[in-house]
Amino acid sequence: MTDDDELEKIRKKRLEQFQKRLVNAKEEESKQKLLEEERKKKEGETEEAKLKIMKAVLESDAYIYYINELKPKYPKVAERITETLIYLISQNQLRSKLSRNDLIVLQRKILGIGPTIKVKFQGDEKPVELSKKLKEENE
Repeated sequence: MTDDDELEKIRKKRLEQFQKRLVNAKEEESKQKLLEEERKKKEGETEEAKLKIMKAVLESDAYIYYINELKPKYPKVAERITETLIYLISQNQLRSKLSRNDLIVLQRKILGIGPTIKVKFQGDEKPVELSKKLKEENE
């Protein structure tokens, strides 16, 4: 056997190995894509189930607020509220549907925002927080 024949055999062997690795990589990639699609499908189904639960637990105006305001602007807060309500349902502690105000109270508690009182005095154009107005008068 000549050197050229041996070199050709080595090239063929390497080409076969490369093709096998390429086929294996493509198979692995297709498996990953299938797993990702399944995961997304399950997430979608889970999200749909959560929305159904929220629709059942919230009054109509609260649900609209949840979908249009809370979920787009505060997704983490919305998720936490959803988890909390699902927990309360599972513990049989939720007795009635929640109103929009109930939802806002939950949102404010999660965000750590305390209650504020706004008052509109004569001559003022817009309502002002009572605490700010009292501070202004004391100064």
